[in-house]
Amino acid sequence: MQKRPFQAILVIGATCAVTGAAMSGIATSSAATKAPAAAAATAAATPPAGMRGDFDGGPGGGGHRGGGGHGGGGRGGVHSESVRPDPDGTGFITTVEDSGTVTAIDGTTLTVKEGTATETFDTVKVTVDGTVTVDRNRAASKLSAVKVGDHVRVSKDGTNTRIEATTAAFEKAQDAQRAQHEQQDAADATWPKA
Repeated sequence: MQKRPFQAILVIGATCAVTGAAMSGIATSSAATKAPAAAAATAAATPPAGMRGDFDGGPGGGGHRGGGGHGGGGRGGVHSESVRPDPDGTGFITTVEDSGTVTAIDGTTLTVKEGTATETFDTVKVTVDGTVTVDRNRAASKLSAVKVGDHVRVSKDGTNTRIEATTAAFEKAQDAQRAQHEQQDAADATWPKA
């Protein structure tokens, strides 16, 4: 008579063990199925480096948003185009960015030579219209301040235009300041001296 409760406990324990193993297998299978899907979603949501529109490379040195040397200098993008959904969900907005040296100005149209000091990728005419924001040598400015020879990054986003411009002299001064900081950092790294 006393064996029956013990046998019942054994049966219940065995049932729990089998059920637990089965649930563990389902959870493992589900996790294995979801992991690649999650990785694929993350990969799809992350644009390639050249398409992030984050001004990597900057309009040419000066260190703003990554710097990039004269007219891109080969260290930054010279042309990009990206499309994103409109915030109101009714369509899409195309952003076009061109970076290079201004070779001509005709009213509100800038002619920009894209490329490096030795190679030309393209020469484009960018009409500045809509809402315009201009920074020249890292200070708020106006379109009329942009001159032939300036290194620019022009970003057109729907009806908004943003121009970041730097002069060769400003870039040279920034390069010299950067070199001085690097030398000071190197000296600080060896302090105290033996």
